[in-house]
Amino acid sequence: MILKDYIRPAAVKAGLGNVGWHTFRHSYRAWMKRFAPPAEIQKELMRHSNLKKTLEIHGIEPDVAPAHREATSGVVRALLGKTSK
Repeated sequence: MILKDYIRPAAVKAGLGNVGWHTFRHSYRAWMKRFAPPAEIQKELMRHSNLKKTLEIHGIEPDVAPAHREATSGVVRALLGKTSK
C-alpha cells in the first residue's frame, strides 16, 4: 500500500522510474559500502546467507563523477529547504 500509493508515484514524479522495495535494498547496500563497515557486518545487516552475495550482487554500484554527486546534492538541498552545503 505504501509502495503503490506513495513511493512509486513519488519516484515516477522524480524521474526515477518504477522503484520497489528491492531498490531500497540495493541503495542501502551501496550507501553502507561508502561507510566501509566490515564485510561480515554488512552481510549480517543485509541478512544474506553468504558473503559472496553481499559483495558481488548487492555491492555493485556505478562510479559516480563528483560533478554528478554535486548536482544531486544541490537537488536534495533544494528539496529539504537547505541553502548551504
